Amino acid sequence: GLFGAALALPGCARTPKTPAVPITEVQQISFSKQGMARTAITNRTIRRTDQGAEIVLELWDGEEPDSVYPADASILQEARELLETYDAGNWNGFKGSNRAVLDGESFGFYVEFTDGSTISAYGTNSFPPHYQEVYSALWDLTAPAQEAYELEHPEKSSTL
Repeated sequence: GLFGAALALPGCARTPKTPAVPITEVQQISFSKQGMARTAITNRTIRRTDQGAEIVLELWDGEEPDSVYPADASILQEARELLETYDAGNWNGFKGSNRAVLDGESFGFYVEFTDGSTISAYGTNSFPPHYQEVYSALWDLTAPAQEAYELEHPEKSSTL
């Protein structure tokens, strides 16, 4: 019957791919990457506020509160354009791991949009397409907060 024919279609047995998430207004975007060397800042978040935006730097030692720096609302627009340019909506559901690499890098990536949809991706030595471009651009967007943090904590600047 028809039912049997539908089951025989190629591709049905594979794990369904998580559908891409449409890129809309960014509520917040969090990203982290860790190599073998310990870094003082483990996670960076850009989030929307009533005043515009802020950048939050989370510190691995957990003893200090997160450092929060105000940012212009345009940073959210830049983040959105970056996600659109590199099709980061297709990252949703990415879980990659490559155990063959001994001293590699892991990453975590999470975006929440104002409509409530989210993108979540993580991996170890395995990265979605355009990972390097997206991460280096996000790093640049949050660099002013890191520079401010280093000025406030000169003793830690060498470990960031």
